[in-house]
Amino acid sequence: MKRFDEAKAELEEIVHYLRDPKAALEEILYQFQEKLQAKREEAARKQEELQAQLQAQQAALEENQSLLRQAQEEVKGMHTKFEETNALLRAVLKL
Repeated sequence: MKRFDEAKAELEEIVHYLRDPKAALEEILYQFQEKLQAKREEAARKQEELQAQLQAQQAALEENQSLLRQAQEEVKGMHTKFEETNALLRAVLKL
């Protein structure tokens, strides 16, 4: 039954076109423009979503870089304290 309905719909489109080709072409053009506009709107929404995701990822990256710099500074401080402690231990052992 589905194939019959599809064939009937196609036949109706052909008859419509043959009766008034200009109107049929205008309708086809209108439908195409509607679909094109819908695709453009969908692409714009997708672009906005991706832009928001990118901004969130950039913010997270900046935060991670900041944390990494802080950790590096802490490690430098620990290393300096280690070197100082090591020097003191060497001095004590020489006594």
